[in-house]
Amino acid sequence: MPSMVNLYTCMSKVKVCHFYSGNRFGGLEKFLINVQRYSNMTPKVDHSFALCFEGKLFDHLQHLKNNVELIKLNTLSNPIKVVLAWVNIFKMLKRNEIDVLVSHEIWNYILGYFPAKLAGVNVVLWSHTSFFDYKLYKLLKYFLPQEIVADSLHVSELIKERWPSIPVKTLYYPHPSPEGVPAPKASNDIPTILYVGRFARYKGLHILIESLKYLNDLEFKLDIVGGPQSVEEEKYKIELETIIKKFNLQERVNFVGEQSDVASFYFKSDIFCHPNIAPEAFGLVFIEALYCGLPIVATNIGGAKEIFASTDKVIGKLVNPNQVEELSSSLRDMIVHSKLREEIKIYAPEVSRQLCDPLLSMQKMEDYLIRFRKK
Repeated sequence: MPSMVNLYTCMSKVKVCHFYSGNRFGGLEKFLINVQRYSNMTPKVDHSFALCFEGKLFDHLQHLKNNVELIKLNTLSNPIKVVLAWVNIFKMLKRNEIDVLVSHEIWNYILGYFPAKLAGVNVVLWSHTSFFDYKLYKLLKYFLPQEIVADSLHVSELIKERWPSIPVKTLYYPHPSPEGVPAPKASNDIPTILYVGRFARYKGLHILIESLKYLNDLEFKLDIVGGPQSVEEEKYKIELETIIKKFNLQERVNFVGEQSDVASFYFKSDIFCHPNIAPEAFGLVFIEALYCGLPIVATNIGGAKEIFASTDKVIGKLVNPNQVEELSSSLRDMIVHSKLREEIKIYAPEVSRQLCDPLLSMQKMEDYLIRFRKK
C-alpha cells in the first residue's frame, strides 16, 4: 500500500506539457532533452512533451521516457490541417489532464492557444529568441500570454520593452558538464579554434573564416562542428567554402560535420569562437565551452555579453559585431598567450555551473511551474 507521502506527491503534481515543433536540432532541443533527463529533480511536476515533427528530438525524448505525443502539422497556412491539429491538441490536453501548456517559441504558442483555452488549461510562452520582428510576434496582441518565460536576461529585457504589461520570468537552461577529460597537449601541438553550431548566417561563421586571413604567420587550425539544416544553410555553406578558397585556408579549416560526441571536440580544442553578427538569445555552446575550460572569443551582444557579465573573471575576449580585423586580433592574442588560456581553464567551468547547474535550474523551473496547478 503506498504511503501517505507518496499519495500526496502523486496528487499534488502539476502536469506540464512542453509543446514544440521539433524539426531542427540545436540549443533549444538540447534543453528539452535535459528537462526530460532531469525530470526526477522536479518531484512536484510531471513533464510530458508534444511535438509537431518526428526526427532527432522526438527520438531522443522517446528514448528517455515514453511520454511524447506527435501533433502532425508543418504549416499554419492550411486551415484544415490547423483545425485538425487543434482537435488533437485539445484531446491530448483533456486526456492527460494537463495543468499548463508551455509553448516553446511563438509558432507553437499560437497553434496551442485556442485548444488550451477551450480545455481550461493555462498557457505560457517560453521565448528562446532575440528576433521579435518575426511576423508571428505581431499576432501576440490577439493572443496575449498569461506570462512569458525568457531563457536569458537579454531576452527578458527585449520582451519588457515590447510588451511591458506581460509578466516575464527568466529561467536559465539546466545543462550538465560534458563527460570526458581534456586531451593531453604536447608543447608543439597546433592550437585549435573551435566553432560549434548551425550554419545560420547570423552566427557569423563567415566573419570568423575571413578573420583567419590575418593570421597566416601563426600555426593554428579551425574545426567547424555542425552542418546545414535547411536549404538556406546549404547555400551558406557554399559561400563559406568560397571564402576559404579565396584566402587559401583549405589546409587550416576543417568541416567535421554533425557529431554525436561533440564533447571530444571541446576537450581537444584550445579556443572557442562564435562571432555572432546578431545576438544569441543565450548561447548554450558558450556554456559547454566554458564547462570544458575553453576561453571564448565572441561578440559583445546577446547571450555572450550576458555570460561575460555574470563573472568578474577573465573568460576570453568580446569584440564588436562584423569587425573582421578586431576579431582576428583577439584570436591572435588567445593563440599566442597559452598561459592565459591555462588560467582560464581553471575557473571557466564554475561560470557555467553558476548559471546552468542542472539541479539548481530544474528546482527554479519547478518553483515557477507549480503556480499553474489548476484549482
